[in-house]
Amino acid sequence: MDSKKSDALIDDLMDHITSEKYVYRHKWQPNDVIVWDNRCLLHSATTRTLPAYKVRRLLRITTLGTPVIAADFRAGKTQVVREEEFA
Repeated sequence: MDSKKSDALIDDLMDHITSEKYVYRHKWQPNDVIVWDNRCLLHSATTRTLPAYKVRRLLRITTLGTPVIAADFRAGKTQVVREEEFA
């Protein structure tokens, strides 16, 4: 694929994965805890506009685990399948 087509494909994919139906925005409250799996999502912090008098404490934990298993969307509902069956 030439660079013009690949750039267009990347733009289309980015538009798709950042569309509102896939976006979660959290309104922080005291003592909130949010956990996510970086292997399975895009994360964008919104602290650029955080006033100087506000403080957020961020902790990062990295764990060991199994690889992400693909879901088979063709079944009409999400079903976990072994990696070799999905290929």
